[in-house]
Amino acid sequence: MSITDPVSAHPYRIFQILDEPGVGVLVLDRDMQVAWVNAYVTDILSTSEEEILGCDAPRVLDTHLVPLLRERESARGLLATVRDGIEVPGLELPVQNARGEEQRFVYSSQKMEQEPFMGMWVLRMRDATGRKAGNASPLPGGCEDLRGVRALHRISRLIDTAGTPPAELFREVARVLQSGFSHPKRIGVRITHDDAVYTHRYRETPGKITADIRENRRRVGSIEIAYLSEPSPRPEDVFNTGEQYLLQVAADMLGRAIRRRNEESQTHESEERYRSFVQNFQGIAYQTRVDSEPVFFHGAVEAITGYTGGEFLTGAVRWDAIVHPDDRPRLQESAARLQAVTGFSTDQVYRVVRKDGTTRWVREFVQNICNEDGTPVLIQGTIQDVTSRKQTNEGLLSANRQLQVLNQIMGVSASSLSLDELLETSLSKTLDLLDFDVGLTYLLNPERTLALTRCHHAVPKRYLSRNRAIKVHHWPWNFVFIAGQPRYIELRSKPGTVEEEILSSLGVSALACIPILAESVVVGALFVGSKGRQGLEDEERHLLEAIGREIGSGVLRSMLHKRLEAAHRETNLYLDIMTHDIKNAGNVASLYCDLLIDMLEEDAAEYAKKLRESVRKSTGILQNVATIRRIHLEPPDLKPVHLSHVIRAELDRIPEADVSFEDSTAEVQADDLLPEIFTNLIDNAIKFGGPDARVMIRVEDCPDDDHTMVVTVEDTGPGIPDGMKETIFRRFQQGRSQGYGEGLGLYIVGTLVTRYGGRIWVEDRVPGRPDLGAAFRFTLREVVHTGTDEYDEYEE
Repeated sequence: MSITDPVSAHPYRIFQILDEPGVGVLVLDRDMQVAWVNAYVTDILSTSEEEILGCDAPRVLDTHLVPLLRERESARGLLATVRDGIEVPGLELPVQNARGEEQRFVYSSQKMEQEPFMGMWVLRMRDATGRKAGNASPLPGGCEDLRGVRALHRISRLIDTAGTPPAELFREVARVLQSGFSHPKRIGVRITHDDAVYTHRYRETPGKITADIRENRRRVGSIEIAYLSEPSPRPEDVFNTGEQYLLQVAADMLGRAIRRRNEESQTHESEERYRSFVQNFQGIAYQTRVDSEPVFFHGAVEAITGYTGGEFLTGAVRWDAIVHPDDRPRLQESAARLQAVTGFSTDQVYRVVRKDGTTRWVREFVQNICNEDGTPVLIQGTIQDVTSRKQTNEGLLSANRQLQVLNQIMGVSASSLSLDELLETSLSKTLDLLDFDVGLTYLLNPERTLALTRCHHAVPKRYLSRNRAIKVHHWPWNFVFIAGQPRYIELRSKPGTVEEEILSSLGVSALACIPILAESVVVGALFVGSKGRQGLEDEERHLLEAIGREIGSGVLRSMLHKRLEAAHRETNLYLDIMTHDIKNAGNVASLYCDLLIDMLEEDAAEYAKKLRESVRKSTGILQNVATIRRIHLEPPDLKPVHLSHVIRAELDRIPEADVSFEDSTAEVQADDLLPEIFTNLIDNAIKFGGPDARVMIRVEDCPDDDHTMVVTVEDTGPGIPDGMKETIFRRFQQGRSQGYGEGLGLYIVGTLVTRYGGRIWVEDRVPGRPDLGAAFRFTLREVVHTGTDEYDEYEE
C-alpha cells in the first residue's frame, strides 16, 4: 500500500484508495477516533457516515458492531485489540445482519508506518461468508477462540501496571503466555532476561520455538515455548504460523517494556542526582523534558525573576516568554539543538524581564541528557544572576567556567609524559584560559634552598637575568616557598616597595604567586601576571590555588613514576641474573651430574640422578619465570603459524614418549610462544601419568564457531578431580599431587591461550570417569587465506 500526499480539499480523501469491493474499511487517527469510513462499513453497521466520523473507535464498535456478534467472547476480544493497539492479521467474526441472516467477516488491523499518516490505524472487515472453514486465516494465537488475542491483552495489562517489579512481571507473563496456545496444558514457557530465568511448567524438549527479546536492537533475553509431550514432535508439526506470531509479538512487547522501564529509571535517577546536586546552589537549577515541559525549578527563582517556581511548573509562565525579545532568536537556535543533538551543551549570557518590568542579566549553562540510543530525553541547566558583574564588568569566571578550566588542567596533568611537558603545558593552558599575559614556573632544588626557573612565557629579560634562581628564605618569597601560602601583588602596593619593583620588572599590574604543593609539601611555584588587571577577584584566586594543587599532583605523579622506573630496572636486573646466570650454573651442574652418574654405581649413582633431577626442576622453574616475563613485557605479534610443525617439533624433543598425533593442515594466529603450550601440556601428562601413560593430540574444527580450531591433548594418567577443574589454570594451583614449578605450567598455558584470543578448559577423557585420564581442550583462531598478492591475507 502506497499513500501519497493528502488532497487539500479533504485531508482524508486519499483513503479512498483503500476502498475494495466486499471490504469494510475504517481509518482511525492517532487518538483512536474514526477519521474515514467507506460505504460498505456503514451498510454493515446500519448507520451513516456522519454518525460515526470523529467518534472513538471502541465506542463505535461497541454501539454498532458488538450487537451483531453472536459470540460475546469475540466482542470482548475485538474491543481489546482496538483499545490496546494490537495488530491482528486475521480474526473471523460471525455476524447476524439486520435481516437475521448470518454473515462471516474476517477482521484485521494494521498500524500505518508512513508519513504523514504514521501512527494511524486501518481496520478491515472482509466478507468471508462463502469461504470454507478450513481456509480461515490464522489468529495471532493460532486458535479460533481468541486465545492469542486474550493472552496479548492480559500481557499488555501486566506491562502497563505501574510499580510491578521486573521479576514478578516476567513470571506472570510466562504464566499468561501459555494460555494463548491451542493446547495450553501441554505448553511450557521459559523467559530469560540478562542472568535471570523465569519458567512456567518448562522443561527441555525437541519441540520448541524461540523468540529474542530486544531492547534498542540489542538482545537482552529470550522467550522459549516447549511442547510437553512424549515423544516430542518437531516444532513445525506443533506450532502454526499464528502461534509463532503470538510468540514474536509477546517478545516485542517485553522488549519495549524493558526499554521504557530503563528510560524511566534513568530519568528518575538523573532527576534525583540533579536535585541533590543543586540543594545548596545559589541561583536557579531546573530540569525540563525535551518538549519544554518543566520537571522542577529550584533555588532563587522568585529573587531573580519575580515569579515563583510553582508558576513555572504549572505552566502559568514560560521561561522563554520572559527572555528579552532581542535575545530570543539566539536562545531558540540553541534550544533546537538541545532537543536534537546528542551531548549538546551551551553556556550563554542574556537578559530576562522580571515580573515588575525590570531587566536582569543571567548566565545559563544548559546540557541535554540522552538515553542509550543517543536520543535526548531531558534538558537541565543552571541560571545565575550576573547583573552586578555585567554592570561593573568585573569579568569574573562562573562556576561552570572554573570547572572547565580545572578539567583541562587535570587532563594536562594526567596525560603529560614528562615533568617539563607538564609544567610547560600547564603554564600555557593557565595563561590562555584565564587571560593572563606573563607566566613562569619554579621548582625547588634538592636542598630546598633555591627555586629554579623551569619554564616561562613572555617574561622580560631584565627579570630573568636577576631571578632565574630565587633564594627561598628571602622575603617576600619565603611566604610562598617556605610557608606554602599564595602571594598576590597588585599595583596599588605602596611606591618604592619590593612589590612595586617586582611588578615593574615583569611589566604587569597584578601578579599571583601560587605555591605548587605535592602532598602538602611545597615543590615549586606558579607565577602569572596581568598587564590590564589592577587586582584579582576572589574567584580567580581560588581557581589559581586549585590549579597549583593540581600541578603539584602531576609533579608528584612524575616523581613516583621515576621511582617506579628505577625499581622496574632493578627488578629486571635481578630477573636477568636469575634467568641467565643461574640457568647457566644449573646447566653446568647437570653436566657434572651426568659425569657422576657414569662414574658411580648403586646408591651413589641414584643420589647423583636425584641431584640431576633437582637441577632440572630448578631450570624448569627459571624457564617458566622467563616465559611469564616475556608474556607480560612483549605485546603479542600474531602471525600465521602451522600447528602441525609446532607439535611435531615438540614430539621430536621427547622421542621416548608415547604420543600419537595425526598431522593437520590448519594454520592459526599465534607467535613464537605457542610451543610453550604444548611443552607444558605434554610434560604435565608424562610427569603425572607415569612411564606407561599415553598422550593423544587432535586438531579439529570448532562446531560452534567459524574459523576456530579446537586442540585436544588427552592422557591416560590418573585424571583431574572435578573440584579442581575450575582452578587448575590459576597461578600457584597444582593439578594433582605436589609437583614442581609452583603450579606455573598450566597458568602459562591458560595465559597464552587467552593471549591468542581463545579459551581453555579440562574435561574427563572418558565422561564421568576422572580416574581414566584428562582431556585438555583449547581454541585458537584459524587463519583463512584469501589473498592473491605476494603474501596471503588472512581474516580474524
